[in-house]
Amino acid sequence: MTATLKIQILISICLLCFSFRFDAQETFTDKGIYFARSTGNLNYDFGSGKPLDVKLGLGYFLLNDMVAGVDLDFSKVGKYNDIALSPFLRYYLYQYVVVEGNISIRNDEGILSNQANVGLGYIFMINDYCTIEPALFIPLGKNEKIHLNVSVSLYL
Repeated sequence: MTATLKIQILISICLLCFSFRFDAQETFTDKGIYFARSTGNLNYDFGSGKPLDVKLGLGYFLLNDMVAGVDLDFSKVGKYNDIALSPFLRYYLYQYVVVEGNISIRNDEGILSNQANVGLGYIFMINDYCTIEPALFIPLGKNEKIHLNVSVSLYL
């Protein structure tokens, strides 16, 4: 089991532990709900090294079915480090289908770059507050690959 998989499993277990709340909310996409996620990218294309990839996100529902937030992504392979800050906006269709757009601002060893992505995903409910969310993202730049992300998310 790789270090990346161990970290993602640990984060997922922690998120599940914090997902139990005792007060009621009508739906998990109501205005005023907080959103947290841990994401794994299933498109590791770093070459021969074993990647460490940690991505955490926080958001807030500004309107019913619309959340704005930011992801922090840290990747490390050998001596190569990559840090990205990605503001995002998500819209929920019928509560279980998600459309998301983000702009990833990266610091590739001192060189700033950005990348816009558009994604479509689905929500699988674990309980009233915790979900697993696979999403397919299409980069809007040149020479970029479509990638699949899987998130464990909390709605608090």
